Order: sequence, then structure tokens, then C-alpha cells
Amino acid sequence: MRGCTSAVVAASNDTTALVQPRIGAARDHGRIDDRVGMAAGLAVAALGCAAVLVPGAAGLCLAALLIGLGVGMVTPLGFAHLAATAPAERLGQTMGSAEVGRELGDAGGPLLVGAVAVGLGLTPALLVFGCLLGASALVIRQPFLRPPVRRP
Repeated sequence: MRGCTSAVVAASNDTTALVQPRIGAARDHGRIDDRVGMAAGLAVAALGCAAVLVPGAAGLCLAALLIGLGVGMVTPLGFAHLAATAPAERLGQTMGSAEVGRELGDAGGPLLVGAVAVGLGLTPALLVFGCLLGASALVIRQPFLRPPVRRP
């Protein structure tokens, strides 16, 4: 199982890299709504965390693919949504802050899961993280998060 760690990480990263441009293009052509797509991406990533319940390497590979798919959906939609809704005079600040947040998530997410895994084990830690992602998917769909309508 140890030898497949790099392959699992690569599968997740490759899936993300393949999905992101396609989701971005779908958004550009009006075929996907930001909130619906981000909620779906978070839900897919949450399912990926739950896939660790599948025994052996198959569970890890399924988890990697689903998490990569979810991240590949959320990232372009989230950044495009920010760019579309940020005030023009704050676009650089908004995008810079978003990138810092993404980088902190990339670094902090594994540390957070690892910290929980030390106390509970890896499978429960990923399930906890999956529940948080699932809850985030539900919150994103709430109408109070919609930006105010700008009137001309």
C-alpha cells in the first residue's frame, strides 16, 4: 500500500487538472451556475472522503478521483465568481486574498486531517472532513449568500 501513495496523489492532481478547464469553459458558456457547481463540487469531494470506507487500494483510488473531481469543479467556479462579484477597485485585493486562502487550505487541510487522524485514526478523520465539506455544500446553496443585485 505504501508504494501507491504517489500514484494516488498524482491521480487526484491529474483529475483536478483535467476537470478545471472544462468546468471553467462550461461556466464561461453559461452551462453551469456558480453556486450549483460549487455545491456539487463540495458534495463530490465529501463523497471522496467517504470513499475511504471502501477497503484497500480501491477505496484510496476512488477517494483520490472523487476529491480531485470536486476540487476541479470548485476552484474555477469559486475564483470566477469572486472575479465577477468583487468591486472593480478591489479585484486585485480580492483575488490575492482568495489565493492566500486557497494556499492555506492546501497546506492546512492535510495538517487538520492529520491532527484528527492522530486522535481518531485516518478513516474517521476523513469522514469528519467529508461531513464538513458536505455541510459547506449545503450552506453554499443558501439564498442569503447570494450577492446583492446591482441596479443600473
